Amino acid sequence: MNKITKQLENLYSWTKFYQDRGNKESIRKCQTEIAQLKQAFNKLKSKKWKILTLLKKLLDRNVKKK
Repeated sequence: MNKITKQLENLYSWTKFYQDRGNKESIRKCQTEIAQLKQAFNKLKSKKWKILTLLKKLLDRNVKKK
């Protein structure tokens, strides 16, 4: 997730750079990449959340048994 965050920060910087120069084609490319990375980030985040939820349930079960 940290890698994706760094990539997003980099793309936002490039987008700002291209906006300052009025390069619309490059802005669109950056925005497309940003959207794809955001989707990947959200998928990882939801997978992480599901795993943490499952682990919590398993731990709760084990605590109740003792």
